[in-house]
Amino acid sequence: MKILEIPQEFKDMLTPFREFMTSPQFKHFTRYVFGLIVAEKKKKTVEGINGLYAETKDRSNLTRFMITSAVEMEPILNKALEKHFKHLNICVGFNLFLLIDDSETQKSGKHMEGAGFFKCHSGEKKYIFGHNFVLMLASVNSVAVPVGIRLYLKEEYCKKNNIPFKTKNQLAAELIDGFRAPRAVRVSVLFDSWYLNPTVVDSCHKKGYPYISQTKSNRTIYVEEEKFSAAQYAKRQRGRALKWTIYAPRAQSSPVKAKSLLVKLNQLGKVRFVVSRNERREYVFLVTDYLALPMVEVIRRYDLRWDIESYFRDAKQHLGLGDYQMRSLQGIVRHLYAVMIACILLVQFKLSLVEAHVCKTIGELCLYLRHLLDRNRLRIIFKYSRTKEGRIWLSEQLLAA
Repeated sequence: MKILEIPQEFKDMLTPFREFMTSPQFKHFTRYVFGLIVAEKKKKTVEGINGLYAETKDRSNLTRFMITSAVEMEPILNKALEKHFKHLNICVGFNLFLLIDDSETQKSGKHMEGAGFFKCHSGEKKYIFGHNFVLMLASVNSVAVPVGIRLYLKEEYCKKNNIPFKTKNQLAAELIDGFRAPRAVRVSVLFDSWYLNPTVVDSCHKKGYPYISQTKSNRTIYVEEEKFSAAQYAKRQRGRALKWTIYAPRAQSSPVKAKSLLVKLNQLGKVRFVVSRNERREYVFLVTDYLALPMVEVIRRYDLRWDIESYFRDAKQHLGLGDYQMRSLQGIVRHLYAVMIACILLVQFKLSLVEAHVCKTIGELCLYLRHLLDRNRLRIIFKYSRTKEGRIWLSEQLLAA
């Protein structure tokens, strides 16, 4: 059965965004965001979302909202984040971690703007056709939400369309520069070895944010003026200098062995270098410019970066991150922003639930809202069946559904 009304509990959370758009635009916005949450998998498209509602117009109205309207999504996202951080009741001195990574969405439409061939992160294929984007999450007290996204456009596409070309590193630096941190929190930035370069590191330094990054095994380090690759240094230790720690990363059941020392990196200067060994006897190399940070804390903090992998999985499986079918670049970007806003609202909804323990994941929250819709239908049917006019309206909606 189709949706007769968005649950009031969720509608109230959308009210603060009304100031950024007209009433018709706000109606389209609320329907699209809620539709991303409750629509079935592979139906989180303009057509699928428009068809969810009993009282609806032609899908072209929703299409125009996504593609041609003047609504700016960035202020709406910032408003959602402002509400989220207030809801968390963040105190002075809290640690906030910015997590940066990129991902791709596989598409088949050859005429989608900005689409191209990109290296596949999952390893299932070498390259896939679709879109690639850089994402940033903010994690506070183990609660992670998306705070920024930038679509990566290939250089040839930018030249053809007179768009300034930006590398993934420049996009990551742009996200860091644009982040508005809550008052008096301590911000750190976590990223993988791809982003360990002067472009990203300089943006961290300008904002006063220390970083923690993984580095490749062939990265050159200088230990007391002696030159090594990270792998060569680890091999020279032969495990003798690595000591058992008290921390077990999420991906394994036992603590890691590790060693920490100060080294120099080309172009990046002095850093704390941590060499660790996991259960499979593989070496993992971490670096940070927070020189006073204890070794175990470096490992523990970098382990938080796994939250961004969880977001990609949940957003693709439950919120339709890659389900859009629009050709327009503006429509695609708006879809990506709508997914982020939907995720933030779901996290807020979870934190406000009395029975929050029953909804631990994004998937469970989506299912809970579908059950809430079923309960609301019964309430709406009972409400409108009391009057003749109500019964006429109800029969029209039920027949349309």
